[in-house]
Amino acid sequence: MSEARKVVSEFRRLRAQGQDPSVVQRARKIQLKRSASNTVKQIGEMWLAKASTRVVEKTTQGYRQKLNKHIYPRLGAIPVSEIKSSMLIDAMRPLEKQGKLETVTRTVALFRRLMNFAVNNEYIDHNPIGSMIDVFDKPKRGNFACIDISELPDLLTMVVQSTMRPANKLLFEFQLHTLTRSRESTGARWEEFSFEEQVWYLPAERAKNRLMHKIPLTSEVVSILKAAKQLSRGSEYVFPSRTSLRKPVHSETLNAAFKRMGLGGKMTAHGTRSLGSTTLYERTDFESVVIEALLSHTDRDGIRDAYNRNKFFQKRKQALEWWSKHIVGLTHGLTSYSTIDI
Repeated sequence: MSEARKVVSEFRRLRAQGQDPSVVQRARKIQLKRSASNTVKQIGEMWLAKASTRVVEKTTQGYRQKLNKHIYPRLGAIPVSEIKSSMLIDAMRPLEKQGKLETVTRTVALFRRLMNFAVNNEYIDHNPIGSMIDVFDKPKRGNFACIDISELPDLLTMVVQSTMRPANKLLFEFQLHTLTRSRESTGARWEEFSFEEQVWYLPAERAKNRLMHKIPLTSEVVSILKAAKQLSRGSEYVFPSRTSLRKPVHSETLNAAFKRMGLGGKMTAHGTRSLGSTTLYERTDFESVVIEALLSHTDRDGIRDAYNRNKFFQKRKQALEWWSKHIVGLTHGLTSYSTIDI
């Protein structure tokens, strides 16, 4: 019997048994794929080959370095179907003991993406790697005090319900949603915003890295800006000084407000960027190059090239939209801008 006739005969047999031949055939292909020895390293190399087509070479090198140094030595020979979260935790403990906490965070995020690749390509049914948010010590944030991300809902509620000036509440939310630096946020001018394109064109001369930063405006940020317009009293600045419409609010305004709220030494304006960075790394699968571009870090992972070509705008937009929705979800929609008539 020819191969074609065998296939036809098999299809007829399956139909006679009330089965869908296409479904059965697909199930067999998946089973064959999973019966092979699909190790972490094999899947990792497949994922890396795919990822390398979407990022700059330097980023690919960073991914490979993390895989070769921190993943493959301990987990590379293990089939992905046998991977458990405890295995990754054990592999990361030496790095944690060395104090390389940022590396732990980024490597966990990378491995989670690798395992998602395995799920999406039907090598495994589910990803066993969660956020691991409470497993490892938290990275120290230098001189910029910052609450733990688990405290963010309380901080958001505290700000909304505080006696802080309404304009300063909006400034806090604006900086938190856009993940920009204090001087970048406090110096924002209305002329920099295109509501038609939903983009904030932060000019190079005001950006720390001296590169024009094209920042996507989420619907939540647009609402904040509309509320701020009602309070800016015709100033060219989004957040004008309390004493002069011709000057922006001082860059230390939020830090002073936090101190008055009893958060001195615990939270700073710059800490809003740390909250966003930590949350995006620990709770999402966005690429590190996208997150670093959101934070306008041009000294790592080839971000400068990404700026020059504006390569990751849509991905940055998706990440900021996720972040904005996450913030609002933490307080079930309780925001400062919702209390201002716009």
